[in-house]
Amino acid sequence: MSVLLLILKIIGITLLSIIGFVLLVILLVLFVPIRYRADASYHEKCILNGKVTWLLHLVSLKAAYGDDGFTKHFRILGFDLLNRKKKERSKKQKKPKKSRKPKEEKPLDRLPEESEFTLEGFDDEQPETDTDKDPFTEQAQSDTEDAEFFAKLKEYVQKIADLITNFQDKVSAFLNKIKSMKGQFDRYYALIDNYRNREILSAALDQVMKALRAIRPRKWTANARFGFDDPATTGRILVILSILYPWTGKQLHVEPLYDEQLVEGDALVKGHVFLITLLIVGWKLYFNKDLKRLIRSLKKEA
Repeated sequence: MSVLLLILKIIGITLLSIIGFVLLVILLVLFVPIRYRADASYHEKCILNGKVTWLLHLVSLKAAYGDDGFTKHFRILGFDLLNRKKKERSKKQKKPKKSRKPKEEKPLDRLPEESEFTLEGFDDEQPETDTDKDPFTEQAQSDTEDAEFFAKLKEYVQKIADLITNFQDKVSAFLNKIKSMKGQFDRYYALIDNYRNREILSAALDQVMKALRAIRPRKWTANARFGFDDPATTGRILVILSILYPWTGKQLHVEPLYDEQLVEGDALVKGHVFLITLLIVGWKLYFNKDLKRLIRSLKKEA
């Protein structure tokens, strides 16, 4: 009896350990943030770098573009899964090949440098033959040229007529498409212009905005130095950038140059995202019965 209880105890501990490990992995996936970082710079050359990491860099995805072209790495516990096959191929290519013995060349019968046979009695120059011009031949040739001209002219006229016909058909098809789109738009608007449907769409839009706020960058900076031949162009660009100041704030630093032609700059974006937030948003959108009903109604109107 004691042996049976010991076996059951071991099985129970093993099952609890497996369940605990699975729960730990699920909690790590949901509540440990996925961090991302991207930076770019342009100083006579364009350099781009991007990185996504999770769980203290145990899982990482890196991509870069620079002098060496486009490179990418996907590592799990330090092992690069993307470039492992390439490294194995390069090692195989570096292995020295077995030397083969050169084949013995067999003597070939060669032709003599100078041909022993000559052709005599043949003259390359052909005697000139004088042909008298035939007036009937000239008349037939001119008639043929006139017929070809009119045939080509008829072909060009037919092509122009086909183009005009096709253009009219395309214009009519485009107008009919606009009419059908207007009818669909009226039906969609009548369907959406319902108090209940507006509430459903507003709630769905709120969930989408939550997802966007969850993945938005937590930090970003940008620096730019630019100048053009015409100082007025530099001034106009500076005015456009100043309009964006309420949204950019001090994160965007601009240095205009009025006496030098130059364009350079760099930017940095950093952030993180919790999968639990995206999972909750997706759950609410997917299991929203009213939203599904509205989507089915919109598909019927399409």
